[in-house]
Formats: sequence, structure tokens, C-alpha cells
Amino acid sequence: MRRILTLLSLLLLVGTASADEAIPLERQIEIISNFMTARGLDEKIPPSFSMSLQPAEKSDELEEELPPPAEKCGMWAALEYSLNYNQLDKDLLLAMNAPVLARPVLDNRYDSPGGKFKVHYTKNGSDAVWQADKDSDGDGVPDFVESTASILDNVYNHIIVNLGYPSPPTDGSQGGDERYDVYLRDLGGAAYGFTYTVDSIVAPDTSTFLYTTYMELDNDYQELQAYKDRPLDAIKVTAAHEYFHAVQFGIEGKEFEIFLYVVDGETRARAMPYWMEMSSVWMEEEVYDDINDYYYYLPFFYNEPYQSLQQFRDGTGGIHSYASGIFPLYLSEKHGPDVIHDIWMKCADTLGPTFLTAAGAVLDSITGDSMSWRRAVNEFAVWNFFTGQRAGMAPAGTGFEERASYPAFSDSKIHVIQDYPQRLPLTETPLAADHNGAAYMKLDQLQAFQRDKYVVYPADSFLVVDTNYWECKGYTCTAFEDPCFDPDPFECCIDSFCNDSARVYDTRLGYDWMEVTLEWCQECELKDKMGTVFQYLVDPNCTVDCETADTLITQYESILVDSVFTAYWALDNDYSELWSFSFLYQSNADLNQFYIEDTLVTPHHMKPSPPAPQLDKLDIYDPELLRSITVVATPASTERLNYQFTGLRGAPRRFGVFVFELLIDSLRQSVVDEEAIQVTGDILVAYPNPAVTAKMGSDPLYISYRVPTDNVSNFVYTNPRLTMDVYNVAGDYVRFVDTAVQVEPNNIYNENKTVLWEAQWDLKNGAGADVASGVYILLIRLYDESDGGRIVLEKTTKVAVIR
Repeated sequence: MRRILTLLSLLLLVGTASADEAIPLERQIEIISNFMTARGLDEKIPPSFSMSLQPAEKSDELEEELPPPAEKCGMWAALEYSLNYNQLDKDLLLAMNAPVLARPVLDNRYDSPGGKFKVHYTKNGSDAVWQADKDSDGDGVPDFVESTASILDNVYNHIIVNLGYPSPPTDGSQGGDERYDVYLRDLGGAAYGFTYTVDSIVAPDTSTFLYTTYMELDNDYQELQAYKDRPLDAIKVTAAHEYFHAVQFGIEGKEFEIFLYVVDGETRARAMPYWMEMSSVWMEEEVYDDINDYYYYLPFFYNEPYQSLQQFRDGTGGIHSYASGIFPLYLSEKHGPDVIHDIWMKCADTLGPTFLTAAGAVLDSITGDSMSWRRAVNEFAVWNFFTGQRAGMAPAGTGFEERASYPAFSDSKIHVIQDYPQRLPLTETPLAADHNGAAYMKLDQLQAFQRDKYVVYPADSFLVVDTNYWECKGYTCTAFEDPCFDPDPFECCIDSFCNDSARVYDTRLGYDWMEVTLEWCQECELKDKMGTVFQYLVDPNCTVDCETADTLITQYESILVDSVFTAYWALDNDYSELWSFSFLYQSNADLNQFYIEDTLVTPHHMKPSPPAPQLDKLDIYDPELLRSITVVATPASTERLNYQFTGLRGAPRRFGVFVFELLIDSLRQSVVDEEAIQVTGDILVAYPNPAVTAKMGSDPLYISYRVPTDNVSNFVYTNPRLTMDVYNVAGDYVRFVDTAVQVEPNNIYNENKTVLWEAQWDLKNGAGADVASGVYILLIRLYDESDGGRIVLEKTTKVAVIR
């Protein structure tokens, strides 16, 4: 939710025009407009100059569960504004009502009790602090200011004293004295806080750049609905976040990547400080564990698990990196909080963006494993699987401490396979992960795989039968002389107690088993319910006490012949690094039970057919014991250039799968999604509303709605239809919109059923022309059938269109 606006000094040279190079007028307007929007001053921009940050990608269903963060992140916009400020046309700045870039001047100061901070504030005007007239001790300083100062002291003690980070460099007497300056100002609700750099310092030992800084915090946080009645909680998380930025600039001020891109032939640059932001979010949780402000960001991560940890997306600014604060949280919970300190101090050894190599080196030293970074990224992706409703399924030692409070990405973020044979080559797969991101594939319904042959070799008279799948039949054995018994020929059969009450499991995997007795014979028959005959063979050589061989019960040995479930992996041959894979095995006997296996594999290009034996593959010898295998794939390395920004998304790495097995349909299991039982149909909301076309680009207006489900989570209507009649505010008919409802047929094998859907209006009239600015009324109807069905839902909503 926070918009951290960090202004770096001119020495950073990020996209800055040279003194003799004029910045094009359109570019100047963009720089100013973007900064003012991020600063919460967009209403002051004259309409003729109105521009905004690139709109965020539309949200997915998880964003509906929590109040979303503010629309825009202005970190890079503020950076460009400060770097280019001296080259911006002064008349243009004046015409656009742009703010002056200067240290604030407020009429009151208060030194924190610990003596480390100087808090600048006012009791008058728009910057007046919250409850400025409330002064419990009568010393003339508002309680809010005193509380803020105490919070800042606590932040200092935790970060500097307890965790051992170096204090930020002092700015000398700027602001009054050497105390760290914090200004309380009205930030307009668009930002929690700002960290501004002042002067650069070259570290003598490493030649890295350090920066002096000061901070701005909001004066009351009343514009942020979540903190309207508890502004001091907002002060706590913001102070921890911003002060850690100040600490970072005192360790290595250039710990960010540069993204170069071209617009209309002009090369531009953006700073991508993902490690600075994600570790500052971690510090919020480290200092104030009970506030959990980072929960607001998490949907932006769990909606996009494939995104790289290096992503710092334009349009939503650093929201993805704020949500990625759970990565340093993973590192801290796994290895202790000192690991974050050690990574930052390792970053100080080298100028520039060295987080990945620094983190890899620190993890190598902790684990003694040169592949530690790859394994860490993969384990992090596994932890992210066991959140929300899957939190209780995590094996011991796996998962975040607060994982039950995190959102869980749905099966829409996991490529689920339930039909076999399956051929999913690289050229067709929708499955891809960015470098240092994750992709998930679920191989489902494994308990229904057909076995070709199953041969069991008992050590004596022990027989294993699972009567859910097997049926027992008597069988006449060939006469033979048994060295343990009377040499007279005898007949062998399975006694009558081999019936539906017999229940046994594979003792090799530690499951319970039931004993059934079989008279000695050379060969006996079991037949599965599909009619396949399986031979149970007995070693005729006596290996036990011959006097008690007919009653002794012991364990057994078995061999599976042509019954192994095998999946062959197709890995992107354009990516030369090792992949990390984890396999999450879900028990068929208890769907809440998982166990995990991980591995590192070398990239291959999948050959079409037949599968080559040297290719990477997964063999499962007892698939009937499993309901599913979720494959977690992470193409990860410490080489940051393996992630190349290409607009909002990096260059994804793909993988596919080939499975040649068959299913027995009668053994498939239906699945009920507990969260999709008896969902009531509803037409929810139209968004964005108002629909500001300058911010929407080519995006349409979305109307979210729910299709009702029954008591086993299947859709009540299998072929519904949604329509919209559009009128203007004068009642004139504008357009009829007939949308195809993309509701898939009821599928009992879906573990997570989507109950939230979207329709679209492209903001055009019946003639195909853009509608004018104004208020429009949408009469929305949901029918139970696509043609000639009855109306089951009807709702009217208003939408404002602004062009």
C-alpha cells in the first residue's frame, strides 16, 4: 500500500539529460505529470497537461479479497523528476502547478527522547499534524509528534542496536543539527512516506556511493482508510520501512538495476530497486510483527508467482517488489534475521546491483552448498504453495509462520493436467517462469492410472490384497513336491477369508497392513477389476522354519512390471542454467498430507517421440497411492542479466511435459471445492469507475459477477449468458452488449472452481464509435441458458466515463 518515493542524487545518472541536451516537451510533461500523480497532486494538473502513470494490469480474483493498495507507485517517477529537475522548463513547471524540489520548511521541531531524530512539524494549515491540540503533558508538543519521535527511537534501536546495521550518514547541520531529520507533511494519501537523498559520499574502502538522506512521513494518515483510526500504526511501519532505506543508502546507494527502453526513438531509463524495497518491507515485519501491513501487497505476488524477484513493474511501481518482501521473510525464517544483514553488508563490497551474487555468497557460506541460491528460490516457491487454505497441508518444517493468513493462488495459476496421455510441448505450453520466478504444474488423478502387470514375491505365506481394486479367486496349483511339507501333491487356493473385509497396504512405504493366509503353492492368481490377471509366485525353496511355515506371517517383496507412471520434462533450451524442481506428492488416502522431493536438472530440449532415455523424467512406482503431484519449477541463478526486462514482463522460460499413461475412468475421484459450495449468483461491480480512458489505455470496462453453484460446488447453469443494455443519463439507448460467459462445463475433477467472472464493455456505442464523457446506466442481466433462457439475475449500475 505504501508508495516509497526515493529521490536519488544527480550523481546516479539514470536517464538524465546532459546540460546541453534539451528534453523534448512531451517528455517533460510526462516527467512532471508522473511525479505529481505519484505525489497525490494530480488534481492540480491542468486538463490540457493531464497525463498519468501507465495503468496497472487488471486485477485477478485474489485482489477482491483485500483492499487493494493505492493505484500508482511513483518511485521511478520521483526519481526522474529529481534527476531532470534542472533541465525542466521553468514556465512549464509553473503552468503545471508543479512542486518545487526542496527540503521542507516547517515551523516547529522536536528532538526524540533518544536524541537520534529531529521531528519537523506544524500545528497549522494543511500540514498540521493529527490532533494538533492534544497535548497530554502540557509541554506544547502534540502527543502525535511525541509518539512519532518515540516510534523513531524504537526503530533505531531495533535496526541499529539490535540488528547491527550501520547508522545512516549524517547530513551535518542541514535541518538544524546532526540529528536525522523527519518531516511530517500532508502527502495527500498517495504515499505513506518519502526518503530523499541529499549528498553523496564515496566510501573509501570500496569506492561505493553512500548518501545522506532525510524522510517525509504523512502528517495524519487520515486519507488511508485502513489507518484512519490508528495513524500511529501507519507511522510505525512507515518509519521502519523508510529508515531502513536511509540505512541502505548508507551501505550501498546504487543497489538497483537500470532498465533501458526506447519510446519514439528516445532511450529512457528506470531504476529498479527491488532488493531495497523488498528488504524494507521485511524490516516492517521485523520491527512491528503485529501490524502486517505487507498483507495488502501479497495478492500482487500470489496472482503472479511466475514473476521474477527482479521485477519492478512500471504502472504499479514497486508493488510487486513490496509483495516480494516475503522472500527476505523466507530467508529470515529459514536462516535467522542476520542473513539479511549479511547480504546487505556483502552488497557494500561492490558498486552497483549485486544483491543476487551477494545473497548467493551468503547462502553458500551458511549451507556449504554452491547451489544454495537455486535451492533457496525453489524452496521459497514451495513455501508459497502452502499458504491460505493449503497452509495446514504443509509438511513439518515447510512454510511461513503466518502462512494461514496469506492468500493462496488458485489452480488458475497452476497448470492442472487431469486427462492422459498428455503431450504438452514447449511451443504450446502456457506454463512459463521468469528467471528467479516459479511455475507450477499439477499432475492430478494419479490414483486412477492403469497397471499393466503387478507381480508379488512373498517370503512365505503372506499375501497382500487391496479389495478396493483387487478381487480374490481360487486357483488350482500344479502338484509339486515341497521340501517343507509332505511330498504328496496338494491343491492351493485362496481361503474364503480373502473378501471385501481384507484391507492391506504396501508395507514398503510404512502403511498399515492386514494379514491374510495363503496355503503353500507355486502359483496363485489374482485378477483386477479390469480383468487383468496377476501372478503371485512363491519361492519353493524353504527359507523359514519348516515346521511352522504354514502359519508364519512375515513381510513380502514385490516387483512392478510395466506399471510405473513416468513423466518426461521438456525444458527451455534457450536457458542454459540449471533448473530446480520440487515434487509435492499428495496422498490419496489423506488429501491433506504432502511430502516433498527436490532435485536440480540440466536443461534439455524435449524430443517429440519416442522419449529418449537420457531425458529428465520422473518415475512413480506406486501412483495409486497418490492423488496428485504438483511440480514446482524455478529457473534461478545469481546472474541478474538472465532476466531481461521486456515491458511489464521479463523473458519467460518454458517447460512442458509428456505422459503416455492411461487412466481408468471408473477410478477417478470427484473433488468438492469447499469455498465454492452454494455460491449465490450476483452482479458485483463495474471497474474502473470512473472509467478514465487516459489511464485505461486500450483496456475495456470490466463487470465482475458470480455464477451460482450447488452443494457440491458445480455450476447451477452450464451455459449461462450475460447481456448489458447501455443508456446515457438522459435515458437514450446507446448499445446492446451480448457477452459470452466463459463458464466451463461442470468438471468434478477441478479442485478449485472459479466463481468470479468478468464481462466487458469497450466503451463504444452501437455504431462502434467511442462514447463521450458522461454518466451511463448499465442494465445487466444473467440468463440461465445462452439462447432463450430465463433471467435469473438483473441489476442496474452507473458508470462515469471521462475522456
